[in-house]
Amino acid sequence: MKKNTVNKVASKPLSNFVKNTSQEEKEKIYKDIMITVCDIQNKIIAKAKKISEQST
Repeated sequence: MKKNTVNKVASKPLSNFVKNTSQEEKEKIYKDIMITVCDIQNKIIAKAKKISEQST
């Protein structure tokens, strides 16, 4: 498979999502993703603090 073909195949679902999803739904999904990312970052920070406290 050529690289361009791979890119087209990989981008097709995203293209369909953009075309077929309302702005309101996109915003809801974006918000959910951002909340999840923040939760993950907070967990990583908490683990890092715990490790740094143990090593001092």
